[in-house]
Amino acid sequence: QTAIQFERYTHEDMASVIAHYYCELAELALAAAQPEQMNRYLKQAINSDPKSVRAQLLQARQAFDARDYKSAIAHYLRVKVRNPEFTSEVLLPLAQCYEAC
Repeated sequence: QTAIQFERYTHEDMASVIAHYYCELAELALAAAQPEQMNRYLKQAINSDPKSVRAQLLQARQAFDARDYKSAIAHYLRVKVRNPEFTSEVLLPLAQCYEAC
């Protein structure tokens, strides 16, 4: 709420800050083994900043942990295509997904 109010008054884009906040909450939900809550936070992160690499990587990780390898692959490939500078970050988990398939 604070970031949203700050954004209104300053007209400064706070989307990435808000998305990072939701990603932090998603990681706490992951640690607490609350996948539904994690999903909600990730959706809020993506709604705040559709380009959030961190949110996309967390979505991929969640899919991988759920053994939904095809979905994980799609998330990792999306990161690679949209943000090529993160290719090294996704290569190993992507290979693990393909191996698991």
